[in-house]
Amino acid sequence: MLQVMRSAFSVMFGFIVMILAKVLLTEILLRILGPHPDQTRTDTLALSLSFAILAAIIGGTTTAVIAGVSPLQHAGALAIIVFALSGVPFMRHTSTQPIWYQELLLVLPSLCIVGGAAVYSRTAASRAA
Repeated sequence: MLQVMRSAFSVMFGFIVMILAKVLLTEILLRILGPHPDQTRTDTLALSLSFAILAAIIGGTTTAVIAGVSPLQHAGALAIIVFALSGVPFMRHTSTQPIWYQELLLVLPSLCIVGGAAVYSRTAASRAA
């Protein structure tokens, strides 16, 4: 029972950390580019996408650290949740941002969540050996 609660907590906490990291990084983005950046410029979109990737890596790593057992499976659960939640704005696509940006925001964060957990898992295994 305790492991089930830990598993659920690891996914929820990883999601919360990822969202908080994205909010913090967005605040940094706004300080760099000003309060109303042009969301159609490629450099703005690339920086925003980079911050989304970084937040996803942080969330995946957090999930893996807390999960303890089967870190990739827990990160996979978080990745599925993020993919599903990212699909909603993608399906509606009413923004002025280009479709390539929306497609990358749909796929890359989920991959980076699992990537962050995989890096943690590999480094934790090499430290234990």
